[in-house]
Amino acid sequence: MVLIISALAATDLRGQDEWRDAYKVGDRVELQITGDLWQQCVVTENSPNSVMKGRCEGLVAPPPSTYRRAGGVYILSKSDTRKAGRQSAGGAPIVTKPAPTATSRGPGGGPDSSRGSAFAVGDEVEIEASKHWVPCVVSENQPPSVMRVRCSAYPALSRVAGEYTVDRDNPAAVRRATGRIGLQPTAPPTPRVVPGPAGLRVGEYACYGSGGRILFGFKVLAGNRYADLEGSGSGSFSVSGTSVTFRGGSLGGQVGRDLRGHSFTLASKAECEPY
Repeated sequence: MVLIISALAATDLRGQDEWRDAYKVGDRVELQITGDLWQQCVVTENSPNSVMKGRCEGLVAPPPSTYRRAGGVYILSKSDTRKAGRQSAGGAPIVTKPAPTATSRGPGGGPDSSRGSAFAVGDEVEIEASKHWVPCVVSENQPPSVMRVRCSAYPALSRVAGEYTVDRDNPAAVRRATGRIGLQPTAPPTPRVVPGPAGLRVGEYACYGSGGRILFGFKVLAGNRYADLEGSGSGSFSVSGTSVTFRGGSLGGQVGRDLRGHSFTLASKAECEPY
C-alpha cells in the first residue's frame, strides 16, 4: 500500500512539473479570481520543487460589479492559471483593468500616471530619508504595483544597503538623480512679526493680573487723555518709544513699558490691552 501511494504521489508531482514546464519567468498569464474574472500577471518565479509565483496587476471588475482586488505577488497553481489572452467560456474576451491609484490626480481629477511611468528600471534616482536624499537605482516599476529601488549603504543614517519601496507619485519621496545628496538645508523659520510701538487706541482698556483676572480698567480719550471707568478722575499720557507715561488721575506717575501695538505692561505684572 505504501508503494502504491508513493507511486501515485510521484505521478502527481510529474504532472505538476509538466504543467509548469510550459511557463517561464516573464510570461504573461491570467489568474482566475472567480467566475469570469481573471487577473493579469507576469511569472516571477518558477523553480523546480517550489511554488510558481506571479506579480499581478490590481483588478477592477467591469460595472455593475464593485469587486476589487489589489495587485501584488500571488501563487499560481494549475487549477487557476492560464496563458494570457484567452476568452471566457461564453466566447467574450475577459476585460480587466488596473485599480486606479489615489496618490496622483490629473488636471481633470482622474488618475495621473505621468510621474509613475517616468521612471524606468535602471534609472538613477534619489529618495528622501529623514531629511536626507539618498542615491539609489530603480529596480522595479510596474504600475500600478509598487516601485522599488536598490540603494547602497548610507552611513550617515546607519542605513544598510538593500531594496526599498517608494511612492513614485510623490515628488517629496523620490526624484531623478541631481547629485545633491545628503542632509538638505532647510529654510530658516519665518520670524514672528511683532508690531512696533503704535500708541494707545481710543476706547476702554483692561489690565490683567496672573490667571487672567482683571485688576482694573480705564478709558483712553482723544487728545492723549484718559479717565477712570468710574469717572472719578482723569489725566493725560504721553508715548515715547515703547514707554507710556501717565500724568494726573489714578495712574499719575506710573510708566507703562514694552508697548507693542496698542498693548503694554504696567507695574510688575499687569498686562493692559484694549477691552
